[in-house]
Amino acid sequence: MVIPNWFGDFIQAIEVAHKREDFLAAFQMLASELGFEWCAYLDAYGTDVRGISDYPPDWVDHYLSQDLSVIDPVVRTAKELGKPFAWSVDQMPIRVSKIQTSFMGDAADFGIRSGVSIPIPSGFRHTAIVTLASSSLAPDNWDMTELDVMRDAAIYLHAFAKLRTQADLDGPDFKLSPQETKVLAWCKRGFCAADIAELMGLKEPSVRFHMQGARRKLGANNIQQAIGTATDHKLI
Repeated sequence: MVIPNWFGDFIQAIEVAHKREDFLAAFQMLASELGFEWCAYLDAYGTDVRGISDYPPDWVDHYLSQDLSVIDPVVRTAKELGKPFAWSVDQMPIRVSKIQTSFMGDAADFGIRSGVSIPIPSGFRHTAIVTLASSSLAPDNWDMTELDVMRDAAIYLHAFAKLRTQADLDGPDFKLSPQETKVLAWCKRGFCAADIAELMGLKEPSVRFHMQGARRKLGANNIQQAIGTATDHKLI
């Protein structure tokens, strides 16, 4: 297979990108080259959903504030199929619920009517997806023979974004209290609640209260997940 020129240009742009704006500019170049109007990169871990996109700001705010990744049929399809797929507002590769159908209709109201999504291999139960979308039901310039190359491009984007700009991705604004931050920092170092209580001059129930508060704010199922999320976003 002949490697298209856009692939080399995209890789060069990604390799020198260090800020969110740099990654988005390279991503937009890729979308335009392939005949799409919108682009979105999503990295989700539970309710911690981060990403880069040029989708309409009102839609992005709505999506993130309402935790819509849990009903997004594109995300669900990516998890189930594990391979690139095309989709549209009226056709998904898997069966969707009424709520998910309504979600697609809402996205279409913002101009997001069809696209191609690529699930990206990602460890520790993360769900990473690159999507190129169009306001039409069938992008004019899309060539399915380029899918393998596009998948390689998506993996490059994910790897460099995770390495260089994770803390700058769009997503929820975690606001831990000073006590929650300190407790998590001690937890990260392997100290138990009783030890942390002694170190901080608190009672053990107070330490557990701060641990649960941090876990809840970070959308974590347990304290280990909370530590991972806090570390990823440089909170501790």
